[in-house]
Amino acid sequence: MRSDQMGTEGSNAQCPHPPHSMTSGFASAALPYDLYRHIVENLDDPRDRSTLLSLSVVNKAWCEESQRILYMEFCDDWADDRDKDIVRARHTSFLSAIIDNPARLGPHVRTYAQFSLAHTRNQDSLLGLLIEALPAMFNLQHLHIVPVGAGSMPPDMFIRCTFQLRSLTLLFGLALSGPFLEFLRIQPEIRHLCIAPSAIWPCEADLSQLPEDVCPKLLSTSCLYESMAQVTKGRQVIALEIMLDFDRMERLQLNPYKLDFGGVRYLNLQVLTRGRPSDLVRIVGNDLVLLKLESFDIETTMYLYYREHTDSCPMKFTHDATHRSAGDRRPDDIVSSLFRYYNLHPHTPAGMLRCKNHHWALRISLAHRSFRTSTRHRNEAFNAAAIERAEDEVDVCIVGGGPAGLSAAIRLKQLEREKGNEIRVVVLEKGSEAGSHIVSGAVVEPRALNELLPDWQSMPDHPLTQPATSSKMLFLTEKLAIPIPHPPQMSNNGNYIVSLSQFTRWLASVAENDYGVEIYPGFAGAQLLLSDEADAKDPWGNSVRSVQGVVTNEVGLTRNYRMKSSFEPGMAFRAKVTLLAEGAHGSLSKQAISMYQLRKEAEPQTYGIGVKEVWRVDPEKHRPGEVVHTLGWPLQSNTYGGGWVYHMDGGLVSLGLVVGLDYKNPYLSPYRELQQMKHHPYFRNLLQSPSSERLSYGARVLTEGGFQSIPKLNFPGGALIGCSAGFVNIAKIKGTHNAMKSGMLAAETAYSVVHSAEASDSAESAEEGAAKAADMAPYDKALHESWVHSDLYEVRNLRPSFGTKLGMWGGIVYSGIDSLFLKGRVPWTFKHHPPAGQEKNPDSTSSFDSSHTEPASMHSPIAYPPFEAPLSTDLLTSVALTGTNHAEDQPVHLRVVQTRKYVDSLTKRGGNSAVGAGAGAVASEAEALVDAEQESTEEAKNEVDEEKRRRREHVRVNVGEYAGLLGRACPAGVYEYVPEEATGEAQEGWNGHKLVINSQNCIHCKLCDVKVPTQDITWTVPEGGGGPKYNLT
Repeated sequence: MRSDQMGTEGSNAQCPHPPHSMTSGFASAALPYDLYRHIVENLDDPRDRSTLLSLSVVNKAWCEESQRILYMEFCDDWADDRDKDIVRARHTSFLSAIIDNPARLGPHVRTYAQFSLAHTRNQDSLLGLLIEALPAMFNLQHLHIVPVGAGSMPPDMFIRCTFQLRSLTLLFGLALSGPFLEFLRIQPEIRHLCIAPSAIWPCEADLSQLPEDVCPKLLSTSCLYESMAQVTKGRQVIALEIMLDFDRMERLQLNPYKLDFGGVRYLNLQVLTRGRPSDLVRIVGNDLVLLKLESFDIETTMYLYYREHTDSCPMKFTHDATHRSAGDRRPDDIVSSLFRYYNLHPHTPAGMLRCKNHHWALRISLAHRSFRTSTRHRNEAFNAAAIERAEDEVDVCIVGGGPAGLSAAIRLKQLEREKGNEIRVVVLEKGSEAGSHIVSGAVVEPRALNELLPDWQSMPDHPLTQPATSSKMLFLTEKLAIPIPHPPQMSNNGNYIVSLSQFTRWLASVAENDYGVEIYPGFAGAQLLLSDEADAKDPWGNSVRSVQGVVTNEVGLTRNYRMKSSFEPGMAFRAKVTLLAEGAHGSLSKQAISMYQLRKEAEPQTYGIGVKEVWRVDPEKHRPGEVVHTLGWPLQSNTYGGGWVYHMDGGLVSLGLVVGLDYKNPYLSPYRELQQMKHHPYFRNLLQSPSSERLSYGARVLTEGGFQSIPKLNFPGGALIGCSAGFVNIAKIKGTHNAMKSGMLAAETAYSVVHSAEASDSAESAEEGAAKAADMAPYDKALHESWVHSDLYEVRNLRPSFGTKLGMWGGIVYSGIDSLFLKGRVPWTFKHHPPAGQEKNPDSTSSFDSSHTEPASMHSPIAYPPFEAPLSTDLLTSVALTGTNHAEDQPVHLRVVQTRKYVDSLTKRGGNSAVGAGAGAVASEAEALVDAEQESTEEAKNEVDEEKRRRREHVRVNVGEYAGLLGRACPAGVYEYVPEEATGEAQEGWNGHKLVINSQNCIHCKLCDVKVPTQDITWTVPEGGGGPKYNLT
């Protein structure tokens, strides 16, 4: 069989260095992805790695985390200049690649950080490269540089730059005058600004001369305390990094013992004076939410009073004399008492203390790396049952920071204000920031947003700036685009074209800044935390264990489950209510649906795969607000799906293709179908011009089952919201409004449950008042009485009509009649038809769509046209645009194991063995791999042999019967069926082929879990923070 029939999608001469095959050098690498990952993965100093996503001067609370960061950390204790030269060489190679390939590489740079040029050899040449490369980075949003010395940067270095920055740090470089000041005048979007033109610390001149009309949207900055009034004048600055010099303030006759920070919410207080005795600092600022206290004086001891917020109990802060190595030891007993919530994120060098009011917190930064209260592990075997985990008690834990989860969080905090009863809400987001894993078309119907935030149009920075102005539908043949009527549901009057990733990021900022929601990006919910014994009834009256929260996954394990020195155990979030908002086919949602039989009375869910690109097009061809949907070519007539073109704001166009995953032909490639669609004259005319450029790529499965496939929404201790349940209106091709509404309704029930439980606990004795599992059944009832029910019920028959004997043409005719005239008012409800002989699917964890796949012998390979760059490109070139990245040496999160078996093992474990309570240790794949490596037990060897047997059987069926379907279907090139000789692993192969999983390429679309015919690929969460870094999708 030829390799193109085996699913080796993406091997192309245009991409000599694919993301999954790194080279020892990267000067000739073709993709920015290669450059970034090579640099990041080769930062050997763990201190560089730990601060990669947390620049000391840019707090994630007010500045978007980097999509791609090139980071260089200056270390006083570098052994010699060779280390500096190594890092400098990485910067040189990266900047040289940008200069040599400005059109291809430059647009993909969103963030550039360089610390510190002042301590490298030949710094002038490196600065010259930077100045030459900057104009090509016209999409740059964040720039952070410590230059070579005072006045060494040319004042006009930005004169050719057209980017619009959101954050800028220039230490010891440019004075605030002349061309540089004029550059700042044309940067109205800057939210964070830190400039120190002097090479002497603390700087004598800072932002005190900043004109009022410059940086009007400034939210965060760094300055001397005496300059604060001028810097904040006319601006709504909520985050300040203040350099506090007691000696200097006394010379200026300022009182250093009473500091007024009225209006500031996030404060980083840096004490610079050396050799003073203990000082009492009283902070005045009723709006203060977060305080970060840093001292550069190893002899300074500070006592901080939080007035009534700490019961007048002083908290002692001591800076360890060994500043660089303090992170390797435990803090003293006084400080360690403050660290219950320490190190919530492995990249956050800080400890946290919860105060009496839940929206208050104290963050103490004591060293370059965070303190650890657990011993360091170096190459030790991982045993989940023996690991001590941190635990946190919350009222509501929401898994997933998408529109549904964030809407639930905001609504909960709104109810807190309305009713006066406090509620602690935590949102766990597996992406590096909110929105980084979000992909959608998207045209948003603002119905739910109007209810949630009635004044959203007056809120700053909202992204719904492009209303839909027209809608049309085209039927495509290979050459023609024929206008056809579209259903009234597809009318978009009052809707908005938007990047859902940006919308989610904005909604997260509203939740955090306006409502005090705790959002923890980089926290991947790995398994449900269950009660020790059956303490509740499921929706069918069976006695079951209830959900009591979520356990996040471990960070710092090797591929073979050994603990690295950077190992951090997952954290247990115990919650009264757990809301699952993971999106379509979420891993925890699958566990809940299976464990509580939530799909017992519902139709199986069916899915589609959406593959999307964002282009900047010729202004003459851009029609802001136009919404276009297509049917027909290039999809075969027995395949459900269609394309879209949405003309966004700013000269951008969103285009893509949705393919129903119940397709039959295993040779079909959704990615190649999209590339072929762009060859159509309609798309070619839109995209081909000298000024057109592709900016983004992404893919994600979406629910298509509609009304019939909505499962029971509540389970003991929690509920499903958003696309975890499946609320997409397939006729409208929209689901965000329903997802948000479901989150709001669930929030209202959760709030009532939490506070009714508190009242019950206070009224009963300690013995009788044991916490009962949250009953979220009222949410289920509320949703089916809301407009979400009617929105989905009206169009319930449209999608399944395409799976009837009517076929595609009959489905189109029926859908037209139903949507135009009947409007769902018929006595029948179509079912989603499974293939003959599979009418009954006893396993709710198995995919309905996978059973539709037919053997390759019933089909012929599809002859896709060759790529025509830049109109169409190979797969790995597109994957590079996602910014996806996973640590190479971590357990593979795409497991070759039957979904049912995996879910059952999680249910038995229930999270409790991981936190030292309830069930004992459970034999796991991790333990088996470690034991087999040590050759200690026969049982462990058998488990590893069983893993190889599963892989061999997978290859036998998927290659022998389905021609390696996943190699074509996966839109990220994760799966390959390679010749067995190339690996030397005969035990895992079949008939000369072996499965290779390039998990680091994964963009978290979940297609493999849904579509694989053998249903033996189970998608689990990787380390938090990994995966794609979407920005425009």
